[in-house]
Amino acid sequence: WVGQTLTSLLSSGQCLAVSSNFKPVTVTCSSPNVTNSGNSGAGTLRDIFSCQSGSSTITYSSGVNSSLTAPLVINKNAIIQGSGNNTIDFNMTNGTGIIINSGTSLTLRNIKVNLAGGASGPVIENHGTLILDNTEITGNTTVNTIIRNNGSGTVTVLNNNVIKKL
Repeated sequence: WVGQTLTSLLSSGQCLAVSSNFKPVTVTCSSPNVTNSGNSGAGTLRDIFSCQSGSSTITYSSGVNSSLTAPLVINKNAIIQGSGNNTIDFNMTNGTGIIINSGTSLTLRNIKVNLAGGASGPVIENHGTLILDNTEITGNTTVNTIIRNNGSGTVTVLNNNVIKKL
């Protein structure tokens, strides 16, 4: 029965007594290190971000670059830290690369973020707090905005950063 859903257990035809008591469980990632360049799956940026608690630091292993095909929605505080040679590539023709929700904070440190493919939105859509620290952000977008700051969003720039349209 390991890995089965409650629905499949109940529809199995087996005689079962399902318990009505429960205990909350908190699941955390074993390692906050990005080791897989894919869009999803174990060790990817998306996988690690989804299972981290708020205010976590996600670190890229040396030589690993992410290739994402859908926006990365920031719905909890996070720091994404590279080793200086890591890149997050968004390979999409529509939309925005990173969307920071209101009330959340994203720090990008020592990493490159690139939105390729002539996307229709900015590289980053900020409704919360964006902190850039030794980061390069580039985009081949159909809009002239690389970072769109909306509502009460704030941007803090630390150290050396490069922001450019390709």
